[in-house]
Amino acid sequence: RLLDIGCGMGWSLEKYVDAGYNASGIDVSSFAVEKVRAQGLQAEVHDLERQPLTGEYEILVALEVLEHLADPLSVILQMKEVLTDSGRIVVSLPNEFHLLRRLEILFGMEAIGGHNDPHLRYFNRRLANRLFDDAALRILGQKSDSVVPLRYRLLRKCSGPLLKLWPGLFAISDVYLLAPDK
Repeated sequence: RLLDIGCGMGWSLEKYVDAGYNASGIDVSSFAVEKVRAQGLQAEVHDLERQPLTGEYEILVALEVLEHLADPLSVILQMKEVLTDSGRIVVSLPNEFHLLRRLEILFGMEAIGGHNDPHLRYFNRRLANRLFDDAALRILGQKSDSVVPLRYRLLRKCSGPLLKLWPGLFAISDVYLLAPDK
């Protein structure tokens, strides 16, 4: 069983179901959950910061979710509680400090935050590692995604070494595969 936490409009949830997973989703937005259900997928309205998770899952996926939460540690700990012994957690966190964002700020084009910014937390690798350590989760794998869009294949391929050398500058997000410490 797979739970897509913060499933939004169901784009990734649909991929999990197509791949053969027994997948369902939760999201705080009733509008999004209605859209997911209209596609014939399973989803429930659920506010992780007000309602505990229930059930048991082999895989929990939280893509671009933790940065929206006032207390991401408590949510990660909830996730561990509903995870099977051999279960895994997949988390992605945006990198708001990549090179393009820094240039935007330098030239006064866009600042981080603001009155309508939905992100309550900003993570880098060090802060993500501390969060996972505090939750007694070990990182089984980590992958950075380049700031270069997929449509620029050659440039994306050429930027690969820069991404490996300076992920804080050249990654738009980081994806982590996590397991509870034994």
